[in-house]
Amino acid sequence: AVDPVDGIHGHNTDVEGVNAGAPQNGYIYPGTATSPLITGDTISGQSTGQTMAQARYGENCNKTSLTDCRPTFDIEFTDIWTNGTEAAFSYEFRQLLTDEVIPLTVTCYDPALSTNKWQSKCRNIVNYESIIQPIWEAARTESVVCDPTLVINDPRCEPFINPPTPPITPYVFPLTISVSGQCTSCHTLATPQTRLALNQDPRRNANHYLSYSELMLGTTVLNQPVRDPSTCVIQTTGSPPVNVTQTINVPAQFSTNGAISSVFFNRFESAMNCQTVDHTAMLSTHEKKLLYEWLDIGAQYFNDPTNAAVPLN
Repeated sequence: AVDPVDGIHGHNTDVEGVNAGAPQNGYIYPGTATSPLITGDTISGQSTGQTMAQARYGENCNKTSLTDCRPTFDIEFTDIWTNGTEAAFSYEFRQLLTDEVIPLTVTCYDPALSTNKWQSKCRNIVNYESIIQPIWEAARTESVVCDPTLVINDPRCEPFINPPTPPITPYVFPLTISVSGQCTSCHTLATPQTRLALNQDPRRNANHYLSYSELMLGTTVLNQPVRDPSTCVIQTTGSPPVNVTQTINVPAQFSTNGAISSVFFNRFESAMNCQTVDHTAMLSTHEKKLLYEWLDIGAQYFNDPTNAAVPLN
């Protein structure tokens, strides 16, 4: 109970709680499981009047362990309450790639020991340049299947399907190759621009990385092949045939209205028709969760006003 000297909101005494807690020892909270037993005094130290939160935090939390009930920047759920079985899940920033940055200061998290050091003054800091941009530049690899009989192949298959010099040993297709999955290995600024760019520079806005502007404002890409939407075959014209190309306006991928309003994630949830690269497995659940959270707080370029790089008004 909170009992400040000056009372609570003008009251001299503690207000009556809505939840009276367990009416007696041995009480089974409605709808909860009996195994493991979260019932009355079968838990050491539990007593009449305890809420579920108090019962959970009592002796059920190992206060000396690094995996106790103290707050953590990660989202981790293990079902100990329901009378059914809810699947455990976790979104752990500690699972970000080596080249990425966990959005906490070292006083709150020790990256060398992967140790939670949460304190009352800890908070997540998601500045775009130091936290989000490293996602696009992190080193990663992926496997790609190349097969000249397919209508669409990943562009990175081209040196194998149409090698500039015949290989000593002919390639056997379908061929699985290991390629760079680094976002900026493909999404780089080129002349003419044929893809959304995730580079840092050159900036469209003096205060923002190029990638932020492209993702938040959209862009225009050139020389995109025109495909038959039913077969995905590239349309050609003339003799000899020349690919028909078009200019495409790429809409904003991120929205300050939150993750649910951001079309960016669509291509990571299901393969899109006629796309040359399958993105569905390119970002981890932990990376996507970080992006969800950042977008849901407004996609701020800086959310740490003390950062020296924040431009002055």
